[in-house]
Amino acid sequence: MLKIVVSSIIILSIFIFTTSFFQKYDLPKSIDRGKEVYDDYWMSCHIIDGNGSSDIFPPLNKADYLKNPPAVLINIILQGQSVEITVN
Repeated sequence: MLKIVVSSIIILSIFIFTTSFFQKYDLPKSIDRGKEVYDDYWMSCHIIDGNGSSDIFPPLNKADYLKNPPAVLINIILQGQSVEITVN
């Protein structure tokens, strides 16, 4: 009987623990959060449409370097980038 109770507690704990990390993906909310990040960090330099400004800030609109892994892009967002890059 003790084995059944312990096993049930372990299974229930695993179920609660794993399901607490799953969130329903909501595309409109994700787009809104992305817009907030863009407005806060990037819009002043890359302009509202993402086409950049002069030769200092490259365009983000249709930029191939945005195909980098998410971790690389997040670091660029949070820390900026000072190395020269080739766009498209």
